[in-house]
Amino acid sequence: MNSIAINIKQVGKSYRIWDRPADRLTSPMIRMASRMLPQKTRLFRWMQAKADSHLRNFSALQDISFEVRKGESVGVIGRNGSGKSTLLQLIAGTLQPSSGSIEVNGRVAALLELGSGFNPDFTGKENVYLNGAVLGLTKDEVDRRFEAIAAFADIGDFMDQSVKTYSSGMQVRLGFAVAINVSADIVIIDEALAVGDMNFQAKCVTALRKLQDNGVSFLIVTHGTGVVKGMCTRGVYLDQGKLVAVGPAGEVADLYEKSMRDQLSAEIARSQMPNFLPTRHVGDIDDTSEPSAPPLFSMNEAFRNRVKIHRSGTEEALITDVELLDDSGANLRSVAFDQKIRIRLHIELQEDLEFNCGYHIKDEMNLTLLSSGSFIESQTVLSGKAGDRIIVELATALPLRHGRYSVLALISTKYIMNRTAQFVDWVENAVVFEMLTRSPQVLWAPVYLPNDFRIWHLKP
Repeated sequence: MNSIAINIKQVGKSYRIWDRPADRLTSPMIRMASRMLPQKTRLFRWMQAKADSHLRNFSALQDISFEVRKGESVGVIGRNGSGKSTLLQLIAGTLQPSSGSIEVNGRVAALLELGSGFNPDFTGKENVYLNGAVLGLTKDEVDRRFEAIAAFADIGDFMDQSVKTYSSGMQVRLGFAVAINVSADIVIIDEALAVGDMNFQAKCVTALRKLQDNGVSFLIVTHGTGVVKGMCTRGVYLDQGKLVAVGPAGEVADLYEKSMRDQLSAEIARSQMPNFLPTRHVGDIDDTSEPSAPPLFSMNEAFRNRVKIHRSGTEEALITDVELLDDSGANLRSVAFDQKIRIRLHIELQEDLEFNCGYHIKDEMNLTLLSSGSFIESQTVLSGKAGDRIIVELATALPLRHGRYSVLALISTKYIMNRTAQFVDWVENAVVFEMLTRSPQVLWAPVYLPNDFRIWHLKP
């Protein structure tokens, strides 16, 4: 157990909810009055039932169990209302579980809600000392850390103003600065990275990585799966108060994304929004100006087995293979900077369908850098009959920084709602490839676009 920072065993949290605010008063009064009666009487049973008739229990968390090892970084993801914030409050000790047990080994610094732990009438400086005392630090210890806290918060003279005058961003700055500078063994953060400007967010990420290097454990609630994949070693996925999955961060984040896509597809399918876009029939798809014969259709069993855990959709059509090819048609696993490539999608229609298809190119942090598709390039919707086999190829060049990338291939329906379509087949990691280093100079930005370069050398 010396290696365990947080041990959560069968934890549940329930709340009593009344139908009306007045029932919070009348129900306890009826229950107290019933205790004056003999328990076996009909009136007693009736009053007890009456007291409970407007009361119900809401389970925010049910039977949650997992461990966080020392030095581990864990991301907690899930939809709104899934119990994420409640879980963090239980771990921080601001709430008590209704069942189960939580064991925390080490000093905990928690940034839970906006401004939580701050007295609004105290100045920022006074709140720093207050938070330090709550975490068990002496005044001398806070004195030694105060300069670093003030520098990280970077709120200037507002440090001597009452917190109730702070903006939301300033409160998060101060809270985050305290949380990472009090030598805590465990840092708990609830959506703090979603507030503040880009520069502050980048500074937070750098600080968290430094904590990781120093062996500090941290839990972070976030809706950004890129944060979970990029910063966390493990993920915890909650849904409606229940534990869906605990495991490697990438796998848990992919599972959450798949669930969100499936839900979105179902919602859009119910809308049945009419289509007013031109349709391009399957017989027109191969109307290329090239005189060569069309490529052979691929039903790649190895591809299907490899991507089955990375795909989702309604399955009216399936992507049977995705190829990354050079300009001559040879398969690629490494790509030179700005090399011309072809992304070839092999699609088999399971039903009569009007559809779009395309790709996203993602980096190691799962951020989409480039994307395109049939509708973007042709401004038309494709169509075909059940059993049709269709090959779609998009050609481009990749002006990307050296590193590892993946291709996400997708098919979507013609229905458009708020610029979003129903997903028929969505395949993460359809192809994984390496970008080679640009010569003679490496790139620092993820994507390079050429510039018109001019210079005027003005002599004195």
